[in-house]
Amino acid sequence: IHVLATMRVDSTNAASGLKVVRGKDWELGDQDGGAGTVGTLVKQSDSKGWAIVRWPGGSEHSYRIGNGGNYDLIIAESSSDTATVTEGSGNQSVAVVGSMGTGQRVDSSNATAGLMVVRGKDWKWHDQDGGAGNIGTIIEGLDSDNWVLVKWPSGSQSKYRAGAEGKYDLEIGYQWVNRENAKIGLKVKRGKDWEWQDQDGGAGTVGTVISVVDTNGCVRVLWPTGLSNSYRVGGDDKFDLEIVDSSSSGERPLRKGDFVQLAPDYAAHGDAAKGPLSVGDVGQIISVCFPRELSRILQLSAFL
Repeated sequence: IHVLATMRVDSTNAASGLKVVRGKDWELGDQDGGAGTVGTLVKQSDSKGWAIVRWPGGSEHSYRIGNGGNYDLIIAESSSDTATVTEGSGNQSVAVVGSMGTGQRVDSSNATAGLMVVRGKDWKWHDQDGGAGNIGTIIEGLDSDNWVLVKWPSGSQSKYRAGAEGKYDLEIGYQWVNRENAKIGLKVKRGKDWEWQDQDGGAGTVGTVISVVDTNGCVRVLWPTGLSNSYRVGGDDKFDLEIVDSSSSGERPLRKGDFVQLAPDYAAHGDAAKGPLSVGDVGQIISVCFPRELSRILQLSAFL
């Protein structure tokens, strides 16, 4: 366990992505998930002296970073698998802060390609992952001996136990959208490298991936407002998005009001191919009047 000297979060240092824990003026119970839980600062609020923080459970709330002379947060850095806080006096505090894991072990029930992971309770591989807190991605699911192959940010790849020898080297990490797990229909929200203000409609808004990963390491996301934009899922080594529901496949019978995207298959239908639209164009269904089997022409992209 590594003890870090930390300082209060205020308007001068409250940058997007900053890791924080509750501070000296905290009076909000366990809204953060419990003492020592590490959250991520999303942005400074439009209200002066406030900032929005996202906690591991997915909730987001506003906290004082100077409003009324109060400071609810202190700066933290991921450095261990345990999180506790001992508050000091004045602006300084001492913190022992947590990893990027969710606490759920990787085993035969969830060890699939694309899952993002961090070192777990039985880890014995020193800094093979690049150091505590680094998030890797499973690139080959469970083999017959209960091992999985993981790729780390450095590019290195190694196998780890997901039940082999009765050991579990990994736990599930925060699920950033990446090249391996991005798919059309995936539910997402802003992630750790988000820098696009309220382009998504505001912190916590859930959008839907409507394209495959392009050559720049980006995918297109449609937001409930009807607007869509491209976001990084590994491009420039940045991850703008976090998975909300990885089980969503984006497939069901189409309904009025659904947002849809023209898929490559549409070009095979003469009447459609003569129109002014192109593959990838997004629209909204105003009436469903075609045979059920033709719904495969359209890829459902939002409002599942």
